Amino acid sequence: MEGVCSVSVVVAGIDWIVKNGKTYNIRVMNLSLGAAPTQSYKTDPLCLAVGRAVDAGIVVVVAAGNWGKDAQGRTIYGGILSPANSPRVITVGATNTFQTNARSDDAVATYSSRGPTLVDGIAKPDLVPPGHSDGAPT
Repeated sequence: MEGVCSVSVVVAGIDWIVKNGKTYNIRVMNLSLGAAPTQSYKTDPLCLAVGRAVDAGIVVVVAAGNWGKDAQGRTIYGGILSPANSPRVITVGATNTFQTNARSDDAVATYSSRGPTLVDGIAKPDLVPPGHSDGAPT
């Protein structure tokens, strides 16, 4: 399958970055991936791995996910994926600007995951910059 791997592979990749971060001057890690949270960020393997990266001085930015609405179009709260549910990372969602210059009509894109986080109840995402394009589904 394309675009799918195990949590252990992602954790190994994060650990490689932590181990080699100083050698390669890695200061920021961006993760556009996620898994459904089944436990607290305090015990989740992905969250623990990104925590090690933060402890190593790496800024970790993670996509919030695309669980903003259900099949009937209703808003889902608690859809933030792991490791975006960690309070130690910068979690990024998306807004829809509706192609106007006014900020007053901007809104979180309907597909963008939003908190609070499912298990721990943490307010997420941290940032919601413009991220919706005309061609994307609303």
